[in-house]
Amino acid sequence: MHSDLTFFTNEPERSLYDRFNKILESNTQFYDMIVGYFRTSGFYLMYPAMENVDKIRILVGLNVDKKTVELIQKADNEHNLFELSHKEVKKEFTNSVTDEMDNSEDSYNVEKGIKTFIKWVQTGKMEMRIYPEAPIHAKVYIMRKDLTKADYYGTVITGSSNFSKSG
Repeated sequence: MHSDLTFFTNEPERSLYDRFNKILESNTQFYDMIVGYFRTSGFYLMYPAMENVDKIRILVGLNVDKKTVELIQKADNEHNLFELSHKEVKKEFTNSVTDEMDNSEDSYNVEKGIKTFIKWVQTGKMEMRIYPEAPIHAKVYIMRKDLTKADYYGTVITGSSNFSKSG
């Protein structure tokens, strides 16, 4: 049985980021989270550790940043591009790439993160829902293991950290 009750203090080797990386990269099959706030800065930081996770489900209770909304809309729009003419597709693609690059931090990690976010939403690897009925300010991260490769069911982390770079 696995029972790590480590507190995260953001000291070297004891940050939440380090802990997520360690847990996610070790046979995590499903990753579910409930957060008050979701920021693309958190996604850009964490997506490499989530590459091998089969399914990611996110419930946001209060707010997502503008960039997250834009990326979800872009994933939906790209899914519907087959309804446009070749000329319209070229124009749309050119405009979206220009806008994306004009409004993003200039780094390879952000560029790759944008493409990864869109791909994961389109393929269904990642689902995101916003709960509009009442504010949810919880921060719960549930990482379930592939039981054919691990000897324990998973890990739950809770605390005060939203899914963002600063969190």
